[in-house]
Amino acid sequence: YMLDLTAKTRTKLDLPLNKVVHASPVYVEDGKAYIAVASSGSGNFVWTYEISTGKLTKGMEIKGVDNVDWISRFE
Repeated sequence: YMLDLTAKTRTKLDLPLNKVVHASPVYVEDGKAYIAVASSGSGNFVWTYEISTGKLTKGMEIKGVDNVDWISRFE
């Protein structure tokens, strides 16, 4: 979910179910949220959520791991 604490709203994001119980790692920068999801059925991907438009895009695949515990900026 995307929570807007000022407006007191929530929006369900169309992401695959993460196979781990804890929350998916998220990195936010320049109006975009990068969300790592490790899904049993859909694979491990970093999704990009554009906060201003609500657009959600499937991005980079993360191979060779069972779970994604953290995400950070690549330089």
